[in-house]
Amino acid sequence: MNVTSLLERLLLKGIRITANGDRLAVSAPQGVLSDELKKTIRANRDDILQFLRESQEEAARREVRIERVDRGAPIPASYAQQRLWLIEQTATDLPVYNMYFALELRGDLDIAALRGAAQDLVDRHEILRTALVETGSELVQRIQDRCPVVFAEHEAGPDTRDDVMFSIVSTRFELSSAPLIRFDLVRTDDSCWTFVVTQHHVISDGWSTGILKKEISELYTARAEGRRPQLPELSVQYADYAVWEREWLEGELAERQRDHWRNALADLPPLLELVPSRRRETIQSYRGSALTFRYDTDLLEHARRLCSATGNTLYAVLISAYTLLLSRMTREDDIAVGSPLANRPYPALEQTPGLFFNSITVRTRVDERQTVRDFLAAVRRTTFEAFANQDLPFDQVVRAVAPERSSSHSPVFQNIFILQTYPGERFALPGVEAAPAPTPFYSAQYDLMFKLREDEDGLQGLIVHNDALLNGDDARRIADSFRRLVESMCATPDAPLAELSLMDPQSAALIERWNTRTRRPVPPEPVHELIRHRLAENPETPALTFRGQSLTRGELAREADAVTAGLQAAGLRPGQRIGVMVPRSAELVAVLLGIMSAGMVYVPLDGAAPRARIDAMLESADCSALVLGAEYAHRCPDFAGARLSARDLAHTTANAERPTATEESAYLIFTSGSTGRPKGVEVTHRNLANLFVALDEAVRLPSDPVWLSVTAVTFDIAVVELLWTLARGVRVVLAETSESLRLMTPADGRSDPLTVPELILAEGVTALQATPTMLRGVLALPDAERALRRLELLMVGGEALDSTLARRLKDLGIPCVLNMYGPTETTVWSTC
Repeated sequence: MNVTSLLERLLLKGIRITANGDRLAVSAPQGVLSDELKKTIRANRDDILQFLRESQEEAARREVRIERVDRGAPIPASYAQQRLWLIEQTATDLPVYNMYFALELRGDLDIAALRGAAQDLVDRHEILRTALVETGSELVQRIQDRCPVVFAEHEAGPDTRDDVMFSIVSTRFELSSAPLIRFDLVRTDDSCWTFVVTQHHVISDGWSTGILKKEISELYTARAEGRRPQLPELSVQYADYAVWEREWLEGELAERQRDHWRNALADLPPLLELVPSRRRETIQSYRGSALTFRYDTDLLEHARRLCSATGNTLYAVLISAYTLLLSRMTREDDIAVGSPLANRPYPALEQTPGLFFNSITVRTRVDERQTVRDFLAAVRRTTFEAFANQDLPFDQVVRAVAPERSSSHSPVFQNIFILQTYPGERFALPGVEAAPAPTPFYSAQYDLMFKLREDEDGLQGLIVHNDALLNGDDARRIADSFRRLVESMCATPDAPLAELSLMDPQSAALIERWNTRTRRPVPPEPVHELIRHRLAENPETPALTFRGQSLTRGELAREADAVTAGLQAAGLRPGQRIGVMVPRSAELVAVLLGIMSAGMVYVPLDGAAPRARIDAMLESADCSALVLGAEYAHRCPDFAGARLSARDLAHTTANAERPTATEESAYLIFTSGSTGRPKGVEVTHRNLANLFVALDEAVRLPSDPVWLSVTAVTFDIAVVELLWTLARGVRVVLAETSESLRLMTPADGRSDPLTVPELILAEGVTALQATPTMLRGVLALPDAERALRRLELLMVGGEALDSTLARRLKDLGIPCVLNMYGPTETTVWSTC
């Protein structure tokens, strides 16, 4: 039973329910409110409260009066107009905000009547005679009393139609010159035309398009029949709304909505990267393409049954699926989706064209442990709060939230979801058959727009995507994955989100076959045990060398044991996360190994990072303790957990207990990604062991290898250099990094530290892993080519390896050069 039916049932019994803040007030005749009815009301409390709040807000909006203003005074541009005007001034030559529709007309068309109807339309609506003009520091609407319609006729054959259509819809408007609407009639055959109406978005929106279609139909018919058009009187026009908007923004309701959005969007990630491996343009070009698709009535019916079963609207179910899809695509759990609204809550505006369109932000925290039912309930609450605060113009939301701004992407959200519910008015001319005609797509205002519209055949879909980030195949996969996600949600509403698959059965079977062929057994021991077993062999053999000083395998094992004992003595427990801020040294490796041996999780931190960034990482990782090198003893003064000295830990004399933790995490490492916001990635011992097994097969180590470690521990590829190497008995030479050079003092005994080529030659290094950027720097140093020729293995990764550098490395004659790739989330390397 939905909320409306329940309230009607209660009302028939004389039971009245009202909302009083966050509580329900119930009144009923004596003896009517049974225990069963009380239980029903309590079970539906949230839905009833939401319904009553929506009803109150709708009633309040219906009471709003927008008055006609004096046209003699300057009419300010609306905030939405200002935003689009500003984008137009800074955008590329692409007319991003041209909006248009086309209709194929067949039959006895009266062209003069159509031209006259277009003029009548422009005469009727001020916004169609409006330009935007700068006057000093203000942008104002300039309304012309009389504005000749722009109506052009064209001829086009089958070979030229597309070019003609593209030229029509992609011609830029000059916003300071009215009208900002054009009418084009393209004759394609004797009794066949394509009628194109192109507008700039600053004077129109999707709802307005429906008004224009309806009114052109009536104005044409009236001319053809020689009668007055039957159209409603316009009590207000867009200019009146723009003035009223300014006044409304000074009121209490607007301030409450600002406060809501400040809280709802606090600490929002500045960017959602749909495809992290694709390079985003520095300045957004807005070039885009489109894909049309369709979902049949079966999917729509399944979705409606899920709505009934969970008490949700179709919009809530579909935007939930879209949000979950974005989370899967990006591996992010904090998802912001833009959702455009017609924004015509006031009766006076329903027949008024103009830019009333507004966007709300639906922000969702995705927890894949939630069931579908619980996830839908969470999204329903979020969307209700967003809709309840829909009146504040998006421009004002951006000002209130003050997000990080960039010319490469839109603020707050970069993707939008639309379930079109406003009426799609028919275009009907007497004696003429009219049908929608295809139009070209050339621009994308966002990274991704996902639009659905219900019709008699199911759901009609449209994806518009930025060409720099997505291609046609990507769009098709998104459409297919969305369908599978909705089907899975409908079929298993009580299943955890993590169990919902995006793959079709054929693809899942294919991947399983691939995995079966490549699957390798993973050792059950945790990584630190594998390393300890190796350290126990030949304990007098050097394990680590730094600045000419070596630590034997036995010494490293004893220092790691001491660290483990020190952590346990400090009262720390297996599974807890330990921040590590220790300069590059053999001591650092002992700390990492000791933390893992204690069953704890190490979180490497960059001592040169700003305090706010380090504090954010410690809080996000929920670190219980912080291990500090002597050089960093002063850092993080506000950290509330245990502060431990790396040197003191390494000299602990107590005996250590080493728990086994095969299923637990080994480390948590932060990556800024492309947004600059720290994102923690947790890697388990089994993840690491699986990587080690794969590396054993893909990377052939030289005989008696010596590895030069050049990567800071805060980057995940250091795992290969420091842990895989030790687990395989490889001696590791630690090179200087920017951190170690910055902290170097005369007491360290070296005023002139060795460069990478000098270390390779001095230590007999045979293996190296480095990024292309670092290798370019190394090749600029003296003796670089002679040193690199001594290598037997070179692994290159972390960024794209260009062909010029690849050829140069190949010409050096290194026996094995491997190009590596892999995101942090898949444990260092995925392919080579």
